Amino acid sequence: MVIQRWQSVVLLIACAVMAFFSFGDHATVVNDLGTFTFSAMGYADGSAQIAASTWYFFAISLLSAILPLIAIFRYRNLRLQKRLCSISALIMAAVAVVGFVLNMGAQQVSYRILAAAPFVGIIACFMARNMIRSDEKKLRAVDRFRD
Repeated sequence: MVIQRWQSVVLLIACAVMAFFSFGDHATVVNDLGTFTFSAMGYADGSAQIAASTWYFFAISLLSAILPLIAIFRYRNLRLQKRLCSISALIMAAVAVVGFVLNMGAQQVSYRILAAAPFVGIIACFMARNMIRSDEKKLRAVDRFRD
């Protein structure tokens, strides 16, 4: 017997938030060279041309969006699903740190609300992990009564 409920919704929220983060604009950065828009793909000037590429940042942010989606479909293996949630949260924390470090040298940074997406994703992953753990306990209790 497999219980699959709200953790799928929460993992889908984590996936969607990090997908928006991967393709959206995070901040406006002002430095010696001018004013740029910062996204996971890099810094873009006013003409929307990439001035500096950050492909590695895009790769880890996209990975942090894909892992919760994979975890949704691993509902038959609760142990693996919990591990994927933990790994996703760890990668989202790395995304938040890398995003902050990339903008450290700027004179002025004004973050947009989308910059909080990794933190929302981390919370969603831990909520899903706790829900999976709860379902595991329920399954063990049902199995004891069957024996």
